[in-house]
Amino acid sequence: MFLLFRDNPVQTEYLRRGIALLHDFQYEPAIENLKIAVQKENTFSDLARKYLAKAYEKKGLLEEVEQIVVKSPVGGLHGGFPICLDTEYNQIVRDVAQEYELEVIDAASVLDSTPSDYLDFCHPDANGHRNIAHLICERLSEFYAWR
Repeated sequence: MFLLFRDNPVQTEYLRRGIALLHDFQYEPAIENLKIAVQKENTFSDLARKYLAKAYEKKGLLEEVEQIVVKSPVGGLHGGFPICLDTEYNQIVRDVAQEYELEVIDAASVLDSTPSDYLDFCHPDANGHRNIAHLICERLSEFYAWR
């Protein structure tokens, strides 16, 4: 059984909006949202910087690309910051689960209802863990009732 989690929606709001606008070829609003995501200076700011550079590049603003790109690697106590969004990672989890015929539980669904249950960029607090535990118990009950 695999659990799917999501990145903290409060910390990724402008990043996700900027990426969606970038994919819709709306470069100006994408740039504005991605600038805000970079300025937030949170765990996802480097990822926002990556997408902001892509948006600048699409607009032909190569000087801005050069200014936004980080020249030296940034380290941290936790091994660095995310280089992809949860959606990419969760798709890999789904693919592996399908290959090995494993159950997948979307734990993010209960966390999204109360974003304050996040401790940091992706980890739930005690209340979030409790809600996830209830979700797992429900799924296990269904599984064993079926067998």
